[in-house]
Amino acid sequence: MTTILKLGGALLTDKSRPDSLRTELLTHIAREIRTCMDDGLLDDLILVHGVGSYGHIPVLQHQLHRGFQSPDQLLPFSKTQSQVMLLRNAIVAALQDAGIPAVLMLPSSNMTAENFYIRQQFFEPVAGFLRIGMTPVLGGDMLADAAVGFSVYGGDAISVDLARYFQADRLFFATDVEGVFSADPRKNPAARPISRLRLSQLDDIALSGRDLDVSGAMAGKLKEILRAKDRIRAGMDVQLFSMMSENRLRAALMGDAPGTKIVI
Repeated sequence: MTTILKLGGALLTDKSRPDSLRTELLTHIAREIRTCMDDGLLDDLILVHGVGSYGHIPVLQHQLHRGFQSPDQLLPFSKTQSQVMLLRNAIVAALQDAGIPAVLMLPSSNMTAENFYIRQQFFEPVAGFLRIGMTPVLGGDMLADAAVGFSVYGGDAISVDLARYFQADRLFFATDVEGVFSADPRKNPAARPISRLRLSQLDDIALSGRDLDVSGAMAGKLKEILRAKDRIRAGMDVQLFSMMSENRLRAALMGDAPGTKIVI
């Protein structure tokens, strides 16, 4: 079975503070992934990560998400790539320390965009490493964009594209909250958890956001997931859950994790 596991940037870092990696949590996550592999719960795994405070803060500060506007952006762009690389290397090192043969792959090296939309993708290198038993690791990146110079390619979009290309059996989004709530639970104590979301509800969110007052970040995840509705109808298991506590990945793989499942 092929699993795409996205580790959110808000899970791995404190997005309010630059370069704030949760090192101990990352170590626990890597060990849990290894244990699930050893127990036969994970076979072919592709891991995707968000960039969290390593990327979001400088991207917004220098307006990199709007594309190329001035040569003054180029040095900040370069420095942002270097900072995000520190996060990528830390993730891969934690996986390797746990005994996982992780291989780092950069979307910007095999994908291009045009006017903020993906233009070309070449996933054969990912497939090749996966085929021999390695764990490809990809993360949010800045792509060369034929129309606007460069554009952001986020981890949620990468996860969905990989799930569609590889016809994944499971698409998991591990975050810092217990799945989807009616509002942001970190800001609204009245927010209620939503254990199951139907594809029809995702359509409503994509069109108007009428049905659920989900937070902007979670709404973005759900809109990306909607692009995989053909795979969901074919039986792909899609879950959103927290990995702030131990054994949540195991629970998700066994169908017992608190969180949100996407259903037909």
